[in-house]
Amino acid sequence: MASVAIEQVPTLSKRLKARCRLAKLSTVDEVILTPPDQLAAALRISRQDVDLFLLQVASVAAPAPVTALDILQGRVREADGLLAPLAPCDMDDSDSDSADSDDSEVCLPTQAPSSSFFVPPTQGYDGNFPGVKRFVVDSDDESDYGELGRESGNESDGGYNPRKRPWDIHLEDSHTVSDDDQVPGATPRTSANHDPLLYGRPGHLATTGSLELDELLNGGFRSASLSEIVGESAAGKTQLAIQLGVFAILNLQPLLDASAVASPLSDRSLEELLTTSDLRCILSGRGMRPIVDGQGPDGRGVCFITSSGERAAFAIVQRAVEIAEHSIRQRLYLAHITPNEGLTDQQQVELAALEERALELGRRRILANLHIACVADIEALDHAVKYSLPATITKIAEQRQDEKPFDTDMVLPEPVGVIVVDNVPSLFQEDPVASDIDSLAQRSKMLAQVADALKQLNAGRAVIVINHVIDAFGADKDFARRFVLEGAQRIRISRPRDPAQRTAQGASGTAEQNGVRPSVSVPDHPAPLGYVAQSAFFNGLVASIPPTLAETISMSAHSRASVGGAGEANESPLYVLSPKTAQLGHNWINNVNVRLYLSKTRGRVPDPSVVSQQSNSDTASKARLLTVRKAAVVFNAFGPSMLDPVDPGLEQRANIRQLRYVITEAAAVRALSAYNTPSSDTSARLHLSKQQSVPSLQMNPSAVPSSFQADADVLSQELRDEDLLSLDLGMDSQGTL
Repeated sequence: MASVAIEQVPTLSKRLKARCRLAKLSTVDEVILTPPDQLAAALRISRQDVDLFLLQVASVAAPAPVTALDILQGRVREADGLLAPLAPCDMDDSDSDSADSDDSEVCLPTQAPSSSFFVPPTQGYDGNFPGVKRFVVDSDDESDYGELGRESGNESDGGYNPRKRPWDIHLEDSHTVSDDDQVPGATPRTSANHDPLLYGRPGHLATTGSLELDELLNGGFRSASLSEIVGESAAGKTQLAIQLGVFAILNLQPLLDASAVASPLSDRSLEELLTTSDLRCILSGRGMRPIVDGQGPDGRGVCFITSSGERAAFAIVQRAVEIAEHSIRQRLYLAHITPNEGLTDQQQVELAALEERALELGRRRILANLHIACVADIEALDHAVKYSLPATITKIAEQRQDEKPFDTDMVLPEPVGVIVVDNVPSLFQEDPVASDIDSLAQRSKMLAQVADALKQLNAGRAVIVINHVIDAFGADKDFARRFVLEGAQRIRISRPRDPAQRTAQGASGTAEQNGVRPSVSVPDHPAPLGYVAQSAFFNGLVASIPPTLAETISMSAHSRASVGGAGEANESPLYVLSPKTAQLGHNWINNVNVRLYLSKTRGRVPDPSVVSQQSNSDTASKARLLTVRKAAVVFNAFGPSMLDPVDPGLEQRANIRQLRYVITEAAAVRALSAYNTPSSDTSARLHLSKQQSVPSLQMNPSAVPSSFQADADVLSQELRDEDLLSLDLGMDSQGTL
């Protein structure tokens, strides 16, 4: 479908149409993709007139709304935009003679138009936000409504049964590892995700590239929602977003074991593999989402909006190509190298040629489907998400329908499936009057408009926003100290209801010191949390503090040792806490559905890829050390968060609440053992030498609270305190910190 010409816009004046012709702006898409400043200069109009002009043009480019009544009556939209009723069903001759024309039965089509189709409201919540003014549900371009439902035999009486597509029959659970990716003798691992809304939606989940991180998020980042990655500097936020985009473009899924090998699957000759343009054929489908009968998604496009300038854009492309090359090379070896057998010289030459061909195809797909835009202020971001980004999505969809590749190696851009907005807080840091009350109100208004525009685009697409943190102070910092010292359960206890008891408690310090335990206003029902306590569980304050009290004590010991023993001997271990909260405030939190918090720890580990290739322990100990980082889910509308209780009925991998990981040159996220799951892999415990003795910790008894041994940490129920202490002190003894 071609773009609408400017001459066909009825609301524009002849003067504006003439100026558009002089500026060589002939179509609506060209006008929308032009920045407002350039439009004002080219058309010689004011900025206010430009906004009105763009609104008139965008209203013509937007599809006409479809009411729910039209959907219930079975009227579908044709290519010309007209609503056409469906043809009545063919009935028997005896029935047709006596039947009234008004009572004729309306049948659903065997196949809906290829551009879009309608899904029942029980399944179609994509895009049904207040700003969308129309019922648009499924954005899949290859719809097969009707025939696939009958082929799968999922028709039920008395209720709606979610529709399945051929490539989803084998994907009942998200990220189910196929038999080809299993390690011999290993226990199959599947994600604990049983959301019925996933059936029939192959693009509903966007994998992060790490199976453990996907399980932490209960399947990955979802479409029809607004997800956020928040964390301190150098925590790996952009790295994670780039890896997510690479896996979406190449249509990859995480492997069970990166070091595992399997028998070759390809039965084609070398000449056929070297001339094919299908990356799936070269990799034999290893580590890729399965496709049944040649139908299914073939990757998705990624739109990356960054506020760090052109240098950051070049770095994003370079890093994406680097991760893609490693992922392709890893899956190529899994598909074409037989385990426990060496390669001849001829086989090595053939494998090298095949590797070069696969890497070339991967680079082409990355460069064709990674779309990057640079914004300098919040107004530019608002224009990008309201005008430029929707026009780009529409242009890519039209290009795939109209153009056919004349070359076998030509790569057409895939439909956009992932949208990433990087570093939103930096757009407000350059504002000189940011502290003014009017500026704060305008900032909240702009954030709400940007969030609403992103929600209108997340139908069938995963939208991820990257946020930063600031230091907590005042009441937030005091709450963090009490949370670590007393535990989350004690904070939930309300104040005493007796005023005399409250006065006595305030005079003596605490109720425990007087032998009187504070009582709640209603037995068995704790009082509601205050504002500070409530906000701590949403703004990332709880996720920024150490997960165990032992780590907090070790932080205090390390800080005193680093200054040569300076400071008072009875210094509290909580003095060195540096809690942080997410930026953009509570107004932004109300627009976010998933918040993932990333932070750095003091732990260091050798590079796992280097250690696995070196057998000598002395050489491995001199390998480059990587910073251990932590990932925690602050809140998740589709799964458990970091403070949810562990369910003993589920398997261990379904009970992950926090995750440790490192960033390597080959992969953005390489997971280590989780905080609350016992690890049987000794190599994941920082690869410390078994012969090395860990020194004991000498602490001042007055600095350790009396309830240290009695309180169970809600964030790390199964990790022993001495494990984390030996982890930190072992690396301190090596002089790596």
